[in-house]
Amino acid sequence: MCNLPPPYGGAEVFAKHLVLQLHSASASVAVVTHRSFEIEQAGRVLQYCHKVSDHADLTDRGIAVHPLFRTALRSNPQSATLALRALLLEAIAAERAEAVHCHFTIGCAEAVVDACELADVPLVMTLHGMTNLVPVQGSFVCGPLTADRIIALLNRCTRIVVVSDEMLDYCRRNGVQRLRRIPAGIDMQSYSSANSKERRDVLYVGKLNRIKGLAQTVTAFVRIADQITARLRLVGRGIDSEGFADTGFFLEPAILEQARGLISEGRIQLFGELAPDRLRLFYASCRALALPSMTEGCPLVALEAVASGMVVVASRVGSLPEIICSEGLGYLVAPNDVEALSRALLRSLGENGGESYAARRRVVERYDISGIAQSYHDLFHELCPRA
Repeated sequence: MCNLPPPYGGAEVFAKHLVLQLHSASASVAVVTHRSFEIEQAGRVLQYCHKVSDHADLTDRGIAVHPLFRTALRSNPQSATLALRALLLEAIAAERAEAVHCHFTIGCAEAVVDACELADVPLVMTLHGMTNLVPVQGSFVCGPLTADRIIALLNRCTRIVVVSDEMLDYCRRNGVQRLRRIPAGIDMQSYSSANSKERRDVLYVGKLNRIKGLAQTVTAFVRIADQITARLRLVGRGIDSEGFADTGFFLEPAILEQARGLISEGRIQLFGELAPDRLRLFYASCRALALPSMTEGCPLVALEAVASGMVVVASRVGSLPEIICSEGLGYLVAPNDVEALSRALLRSLGENGGESYAARRRVVERYDISGIAQSYHDLFHELCPRA
């Protein structure tokens, strides 16, 4: 049970990589997910429009896909949970599933736990982030589930997978049991860290929201723009000319005015959401990645940037201290510390290199998708010896 791309969030991309890796290792895998969507802009509202084909790249490989619509989850969560539970029970029965793996989503978690208990099958739940477990800026981020309700749901699972030491410590302190730490992973073969003399720009990849540090990135860049020639390239869902006009609700008016001026000069560029193959081109041409998130799990964008030879400037949250484990790979700053972020970006843009290719390889190979998939494969066999 997972969300598959699009949209191209880290959890979605990782979930698809994991499905393909398990399938290639001769595991019998079926997927329950939302239908394929394409994103359309209607005014200032992003709409997800159903496409004709449902994940044909999976079904062509012989992977069964059980598509779901979840449009009613926000308007009537209780009835939607009951309907989703029924659909999950149908999929479990149709596939004769011996175990279920769910990539935690706010809207579906309760239905998944209920369905697995009714079907009497083991459930592995992967937490990709601290969203709704720890309040950010005084409130929980999204959805109806509070931290207490999430912890209660987790303790009904057979195993809980966390992706960072920070999450592992938090869950242990709050009474969550049956934990396993397995980070997210990337396909290392898709990235090259060959240095390029033309690398000079700063890249930001994330959603248009408060949590990913877009406001801090823009503010830091505005403050140092007259000291550098680099551009700031903003990539992510909702980050386009119309979407950026709405950033006034979390950008200071003076910063927003200066940012608009830099946009008109081409110093700040807005690209919206990009598929992974296009994003790899940005990794290959930019020098520094700005990732000053308020909270994180194990962000694929940081792994991809390191594997691509970029210097990563990130908040000291989630697994980022484990990824950026030496100065040559990047710099860690406190969340919401714009002054420290500005200084770190200046340092990263002034560097001629970073850690060697071999050193980067040693860091990133711990997160190679083949090894991560093997860890999940072993976990499933532990729960289902007959499989």
